[in-house]
Amino acid sequence: MSKIINIGPFTRINGLWHLKLEVDGNQITDAWSIGTNFRGVELILQGRDPRDAPYFTQRICGICSSAHAVTSSLALEKMFNIHIPRNGALIKNLIFGADLLQSHIRHIYLLMLPDFMQLPDIPPLQPGLDFQDRFSNEERETIMENYERAMMLTQRIHEAAVVFGGKVPHNHGILAGGASVPPDADKVKVYRSILMEINSFIEDALLSDQEVLSRAYSEYFQMGEAYGNLISYGMFISPDSPHKTFYEPGIIRDGKKEKLDSQKINEQVLYAYYEDGKPLRAGEGETIPEFKKESLIPGLKRLVTVMMFLKPGPWPGLHSAAFTRGVYLPWTGFWPEDGNVFMWGGS
Repeated sequence: MSKIINIGPFTRINGLWHLKLEVDGNQITDAWSIGTNFRGVELILQGRDPRDAPYFTQRICGICSSAHAVTSSLALEKMFNIHIPRNGALIKNLIFGADLLQSHIRHIYLLMLPDFMQLPDIPPLQPGLDFQDRFSNEERETIMENYERAMMLTQRIHEAAVVFGGKVPHNHGILAGGASVPPDADKVKVYRSILMEINSFIEDALLSDQEVLSRAYSEYFQMGEAYGNLISYGMFISPDSPHKTFYEPGIIRDGKKEKLDSQKINEQVLYAYYEDGKPLRAGEGETIPEFKKESLIPGLKRLVTVMMFLKPGPWPGLHSAAFTRGVYLPWTGFWPEDGNVFMWGGS
């Protein structure tokens, strides 16, 4: 006989989230990934000066705030056909790159490690999970030393972002048309010295810790395998061609790389607490909350934010379900019949 298990709220995530699982014996037969925190950033932006967008959208997240500043500024530059100076593009990349570094290091040590290793019996590391540790005393001591180093170094990375961004999180350095802080020799020297410090930590500590974790949980490489269909919008602005990126956008479908056509991506709100409508492109969609709408998922009466794999339409049909717009059924194996990819974003 199947039973329903609710898990939540989750810790170590940015926002409110919980899982609803249907379990039959030791098998998950259905699952719902549910977010119930309506942000409404699109509504907040309405009626405001468009130049404020990089500042308001950063409030989506305190960890990856600069990513939203970059995308907002790029949207404004495209809309007004602005060709930004070379240094403006480079400084945006430096701020964004620092944010990526601190986010990745914090994810590995602060957010991920407690799921794999028995941490010291001190707050806030305890209470934690109760499981059989797979590491030797020497391995555990080394990783915990690097854990402490990682926490200090993420602060150093923030200092690097502040050199050109002014503050973190929610920097003031990224704006439409370039950056607000001009470079000079002192700023470049400070940023570079911190970057060299972080690079040494990654090469001397982080990579070796990852190898230890990988050996201890080698069977995990065979678990939770996804479909291999991926999408990228590209990353890091090219200083010589500001409307292009160092890492090209594209999709990988069935192991083959294809060009990205964002005009074929639609947003679906069928399984979210928004006013119903047909799937629309991101630039055409409307954010109209409808909190009294009954959920189409049995047993869920107040579903605000969820994500879902959608049956394909035209691209042959790539649909988008943003964090505030759709439903994701991660364990059901529901996937478009022709193997189309999916994407998601925050709002």
